[in-house]
Amino acid sequence: MLRATARLAPEPQKSYSNTMKTFSVAVLIYNPKSTGDAESKAKVVAKELEALGLRTVLSPTRHAGHAITLAREAALGSPRPLIVSVSGDGGYNEVINGVMSALEESSQVRPVVAVVAAGNANDHKRTMRDDVSLAELVRTKKVKPLDLLRLTVRYDGEIVQRYAHSYIGLGLSAEGGQAINESEKGSLNEASAILQTLRNHEPFMVRRPMGWRRYDSLVFANIPEMAKVIKLSKHRRVRDGQFDVLAIPHHSWWNVAVTLLKSVVGVHPGAKRRRQFDAHVRNCPLIQLDGEVIEVPKEYHLQIAVRKRVLESLYD
Repeated sequence: MLRATARLAPEPQKSYSNTMKTFSVAVLIYNPKSTGDAESKAKVVAKELEALGLRTVLSPTRHAGHAITLAREAALGSPRPLIVSVSGDGGYNEVINGVMSALEESSQVRPVVAVVAAGNANDHKRTMRDDVSLAELVRTKKVKPLDLLRLTVRYDGEIVQRYAHSYIGLGLSAEGGQAINESEKGSLNEASAILQTLRNHEPFMVRRPMGWRRYDSLVFANIPEMAKVIKLSKHRRVRDGQFDVLAIPHHSWWNVAVTLLKSVVGVHPGAKRRRQFDAHVRNCPLIQLDGEVIEVPKEYHLQIAVRKRVLESLYD
């Protein structure tokens, strides 16, 4: 279950000047036990960055959630660090949350974030720079602002807050993500896990101004694709202060499967752009943030908001 925080973190005041584009250090955060061989990839990238004259630090994690602490310390510990997550989307999510913790603690820090793919779907890296290497982005100094999605969950007088770099999902998205995380690696095993999720899925309730409605899935997206093949939008818009809302009202599981298939061969039908989404949610205790799935109470108030251009990142 998510750890509750006493209050919402203050909004850091940021400005984006083009005058500060050199990095004081590159910190590469990775899981040495990763199935994606993150340690080897981190060492290769470190050598490439050092060849450009950039000092590098290898920073392996020791346990789940450790990347949050390492990223926060890296952001606070150097004037202009490049903080690189050598991971999948879930590991990068931890790094993003660690950097945001530092930004909320000090208005003086100026970190830049990036990701090197070492996971399963690698949605953020694939949609943001495809095959362009990190070293090339550093060499050409392609530092650009990046929006983040902010999740706020309120229940029993408590407030919990987390950030996502790519998407936040309720219902099938979170259930499918958990099933994949718990299944053995491989396309057939993952497909089997998703099929089982569709068959066992129960709808959840969402109350908005028009009343209660049952849903199978809600996804709030900052990138145009997820899960390697599902198309969420025609365009990549990661710094315009808006996100896509993709809703699947409750239907039979095969109708849901047809909707997902349409999202594979085309763009998800009915996507809408929003700056904020508020709702009361019931019977949906799992939420997916990028590649991570977290547990929340069964009933809560949900808010999804966008933090426009709150971070700087390297992407094409």
